[in-house]
Amino acid sequence: AELQGTLVRADDVRASLARRAAAFREGLLQIPSRLSAQLAAEADQAKVHSLLDGELRSVMGQLVAA
Repeated sequence: AELQGTLVRADDVRASLARRAAAFREGLLQIPSRLSAQLAAEADQAKVHSLLDGELRSVMGQLVAA
């Protein structure tokens, strides 16, 4: 079944999930560096919300696309 592609090794799945989790974590941790200057200069609460929302959705989208 593994050769036919209908079965995968559990270790391979765990490794893939660990890589995705690490990339997701790194993406989230980079948000402050990417947005801090923009957010500090922004007085409009709706704009701040929009910037944060966009960054979070981008990081989450990368997780789904990976």
